Amino acid sequence: MPLTLESLTGGEPREVEIGDLEKELSSLWRSVAREAEGSEAVTRATALTLLVYVESEEAAREVGNVISALTEQNPCRAVILIAQPEAKPAGLRAWVSAHCRLPASGRRQVCCEQISISARGEAVRDLDNVVLPLAVSGLPVYLWWRSARFDPPDYAHQILRISNRVLVDSARFGDPDSELSALARHARELSEHVPFLDLNWARITPWRELIAQCFDSAETSSYLDDLAEVRLEWEQGQGADDDRWAQALLLKAG
Repeated sequence: MPLTLESLTGGEPREVEIGDLEKELSSLWRSVAREAEGSEAVTRATALTLLVYVESEEAAREVGNVISALTEQNPCRAVILIAQPEAKPAGLRAWVSAHCRLPASGRRQVCCEQISISARGEAVRDLDNVVLPLAVSGLPVYLWWRSARFDPPDYAHQILRISNRVLVDSARFGDPDSELSALARHARELSEHVPFLDLNWARITPWRELIAQCFDSAETSSYLDDLAEVRLEWEQGQGADDDRWAQALLLKAG
């Protein structure tokens, strides 16, 4: 059954053959253009390619909800990479869906596409060969590494090299002390190819600004030369989602 915009927005993502991804998507948007000819009812919008690396199908579903909200302000082609090297049976599968919205004027529906690729077992080694052709030519590529650590395997190196920016989130790190050190090492090694941004670093911007303001004036800035020790205290939260330890380490490093 051919892909239709109604089928992609009205229910579960549609599974397609890996080798037919681009052909199916091109066919979809050609058919949408023919149906909307003259009325301009639907517009396909893409400002960048967003690649998201996750390690479970549950994480992929969570990311899908985020992407749905994200595309309202940042239209993109989103590609979710679900890497499960220990899973069986080995193989590659792909699904496509669409996120659509009506702008304030209500004149034209704007749609973005989402592609999910599941790689299990040894098939993870083919992820780069599948993903690289899906990056929209001429547009920036952002890679969101949504994992409990940043330790890219060999098959991810080519994906990293085509990325214009890599987003990580140290709030998800299971052992922030060692994982932040590993992230810094990888960032230095890849600095010639791609810049990194830690979303957790962005979250503590108000704290960093508040500390900096303490030394903004000429009167207080002179005290910086006399600082011999800085002590950070924070309240340890409960559960795996607590990000305060990582934030304290980032403040210390910053």
